[in-house]
Amino acid sequence: LAAHGIDPPYLLYVGTLLGRRHIDRLIGAFAEIAPEFESLTLVLVGANRLRDPGALAQWIRRAGVGKRVRLVGYVGDSLLPALYRNAELCYYLSSYEGFGLPPLEALASGTPVVVSDGLALDDLWPDYPYRCVEPSVASIAGATRRLLVDVLSVDGGAEHPLLREGRTRVRQLSWRRTADTFLREVARAVADAG
Repeated sequence: LAAHGIDPPYLLYVGTLLGRRHIDRLIGAFAEIAPEFESLTLVLVGANRLRDPGALAQWIRRAGVGKRVRLVGYVGDSLLPALYRNAELCYYLSSYEGFGLPPLEALASGTPVVVSDGLALDDLWPDYPYRCVEPSVASIAGATRRLLVDVLSVDGGAEHPLLREGRTRVRQLSWRRTADTFLREVARAVADAG
């Protein structure tokens, strides 16, 4: 991680940087909580595919957090487990996604996530407590604060039950379960159309 300029403690975003993933709001939320958590940095991992690639630097500059944001770009799969494992939390906030693997990868690594609706986590863990129904700066900052205080401040370094629960739920995912669910949905659609 040090070779990429990443030193814990940090908050992590993994995924292509796209407009629908609210990177501007994430940076704004980080700027809001940064004075309260002075040792944290925000690490953005993924290729910049914003319509205006220069907007990213503008958002960081306007938020006043330039020295505390690390733009890593794309990394190979071999680095991802260490990135997830060493992060305090991971973000995945999107207006729409097909599935959304990064939150599941983070939970499998024992790292909590702040997420939006519309991801695989909706079905896997419908009452997940650190979800932003509307990914606004205020809701992202609020969920981040709650998570940092609730989950990561456990006395004596004990693991919070939420982290164990996350790994347990992700282990429930399998290709067999996916196929069974798909077949049930197809059968239901056929019956409804019939």
